[in-house]
Amino acid sequence: MSGPFYPPCYALISGGKEGLSAASILEEAGKLSGCVALKTGVSTPDWEQFIIKTCADRRWQLEIYETPVRYEDVVEKYGFPGPAKHGWFMNYLKGRGISQFKKQHPKCVLASGVRRAESDRRAMNTIPAGIWEG
Repeated sequence: MSGPFYPPCYALISGGKEGLSAASILEEAGKLSGCVALKTGVSTPDWEQFIIKTCADRRWQLEIYETPVRYEDVVEKYGFPGPAKHGWFMNYLKGRGISQFKKQHPKCVLASGVRRAESDRRAMNTIPAGIWEG
């Protein structure tokens, strides 16, 4: 991996090509500590089995964290998320899982794959490094 020094990382994966690409790049660079999947309550029925099989096939360590907050309860409290609220909802649900991960691995770094070319908005909001909820 070129650029600034990066410590070993856990790759955040959801089954899409961005996260799996990030994990592959980290593995090639000898920087993959394992993979982390966040169970938010919003997924296709085969999501978890796909994640488990994909990581097993590639011999990647996998940790799955389930948010203690139910999606349905968040919808009941704040209303159904349209385009303006979708990002907030997913960050909120994923944030609960990330908090659990950080309790288990307080000094570890998480890496996530993002396609800047996906949209102008995504390109403006993509940063090389950031801090999630402190």
